[in-house]
Amino acid sequence: MKIGIVSCFNEGEANSEYTKVIYEEFIRQGHDVEILRLPFSVFGNNSPSMRKRADAIIGEIGKKIPHFDYISIQYEFLLYGYNFSDVQRRVLYLLQQCNEKKFSVTFHRIDLNKKIKKRKWYKQLFNNKVLPTADEITLSILDEINRKQGLAIVHTLRDKEKILAFNPQLKVFAHPLNYKRQEDVAKLKKSFSKKQYMEEKGIRLSASDKIIGVIGSFVRVKDYTTVIKALNYLPENYHLFIFGGQHKLEISMEPKGSSYIQEILSLVSSLKLNKRVHFMGFQQSSEDMLNAYLFCDYVVLPYIECGEMASAAAGNALELNSNVFASRNHCFEEWKKFTGEAFYSFDMGNYMELAEKIQSMPDKKNINQQRVAYLEQYSISKNIQHYLDLLD
Repeated sequence: MKIGIVSCFNEGEANSEYTKVIYEEFIRQGHDVEILRLPFSVFGNNSPSMRKRADAIIGEIGKKIPHFDYISIQYEFLLYGYNFSDVQRRVLYLLQQCNEKKFSVTFHRIDLNKKIKKRKWYKQLFNNKVLPTADEITLSILDEINRKQGLAIVHTLRDKEKILAFNPQLKVFAHPLNYKRQEDVAKLKKSFSKKQYMEEKGIRLSASDKIIGVIGSFVRVKDYTTVIKALNYLPENYHLFIFGGQHKLEISMEPKGSSYIQEILSLVSSLKLNKRVHFMGFQQSSEDMLNAYLFCDYVVLPYIECGEMASAAAGNALELNSNVFASRNHCFEEWKKFTGEAFYSFDMGNYMELAEKIQSMPDKKNINQQRVAYLEQYSISKNIQHYLDLLD
């Protein structure tokens, strides 16, 4: 089967990483696959010349769509631009080219509000010249998917329920974000040498030291301060490694450096944890990221509630590390509908709870069993096959 994937690619972001995963899995299953790329350098720029260039790229992709047997469209607002009208027009144009084609739209975020239909009278008053909201863009995309009998893909059961509440006839498939086949993970673990990794990175630890890791860019939705405070309540042989740097979208906003990083540095200094907190910097490649997960004895996901409904970091963490600790927010509570008790939870801000659970690892046997069962049920290969089966 000839498959086209509309998305960003090799951009170092979560969508780009997920695109790479499904691209490789489709190829592994014997399909001919092409990335129909949405370059962030173009779509992430709202200047008139770049908006014109973005429209041209969408037009080029639209002309290619009829030559594929199946089109996988990855959708998140910023993939298609900053202007609401541009985003709606571009995505609907692509869907309109999918005549008599198998296609799916993967929503990496769902914006749907029950008040959405109350704006209709207001828009009619102004002859529909009012800019669409994010909710209205989502609804228009869902309507077009339904009209053309395509498939909507989401990453939480809650998002599936939201969609069906607006469009009960729509075909919707929900699965968690997974990235690796477990046989590939086994190979990675077998080839990974912690000793060699430490030598390459210049890390000096003793055999009895325990390694806690937090992985990802410094953004305030990740409350690294909770993990640092938890470290202060753990024995001296526990160390915290932070793998990440200033987020690329914030570099232009804070060219002299991240104020959040400065706050973290001040906290480390005030708690006198300078020798136990290690800043490993921005990880340049996906291989660097994978090695970071494998290096750690524990991985902590200290996310505050921010409205997100799925996490790429969480998917990677659970696939590569058996000791995952995630804050109790809506995103991870939704994730548990798939995973069961496959990871530890802690209340955001409760550093004493986090420290206690890291040290004691309660109910470890049951957590391991549920993790194995989850990874078997929701492997990337099974998810991909479901896409194709549901479109037959």
